[in-house]
Amino acid sequence: MSILTCDNISYAIGVKEILSDVTFAVNPGAKVGVIGVNGAGKTTLFSIIRGALEPTGGAVYLQKDTEMGCLEQINDNKQFSKSIYETALEAFDGLIAMEEQINRLNERIASGDESVINRFTELNEKYLREGGNEFRGKTAAILKKFGFGEEEFGSPAQYLSGGQKTKLLLARLLLRESDIILLDEPTNHLDIEAIEWLEN
Repeated sequence: MSILTCDNISYAIGVKEILSDVTFAVNPGAKVGVIGVNGAGKTTLFSIIRGALEPTGGAVYLQKDTEMGCLEQINDNKQFSKSIYETALEAFDGLIAMEEQINRLNERIASGDESVINRFTELNEKYLREGGNEFRGKTAAILKKFGFGEEEFGSPAQYLSGGQKTKLLLARLLLRESDIILLDEPTNHLDIEAIEWLEN
C-alpha cells in the first residue's frame, strides 16, 4: 500500500502552468528522486505534498498517521534563536517535555506526595521506551557526522553560513525519523563523505 499518492496534481499562477497532471505513488521505504531543470516546479511540488500550497487541480493522499518532514532550500537570512546543539535537539521536543514532566513529578514524590507515583512510573517507562536515554547522544553523533565539532555545539546557530544552516536543519530533520522525508537539494552544501553517508 502506498504511503503517499499524488493524483493528477496541477498548479498554475494565472495563465502560467507550473505543474500539469502529475501522478505517482510512493511505497514505504522507497527512495524517489525528482529531477528537473531550475524552475521546472520541483519545489512547488514539494510545497503541495507537504500542504503549504493548494494545488489548482488533483489531490495528495497520505497513509493514515503518516509523519512528514521537509528540508527546504534556505539562504543566509534564515533566522535561528538557539545554539547549534539546541537547534538539533528540537527534533526531540516531545521527549524533552516528557523529561521535564518526570522531573516535576519526581520533585513532588521527594516532598512526600505519593499520589503521583503511578503516573511517574508510567511516564518514566514511556520515556525510556521512546529513547530517553539515547537522544542526546544521537544528536551529538549526527552533528559530528555533518562536520560540527563538540566545541561548536554551544555556538549560536544564527551566525552559521547558509551551507552550515542547511546541514544543521538536515541533521535535525533526520533525527526526527519521519515516515516521509522531503529533501529539496540537500547535497548542495555537503562534502563527498556526508553525501555518501546520507545516501546510505
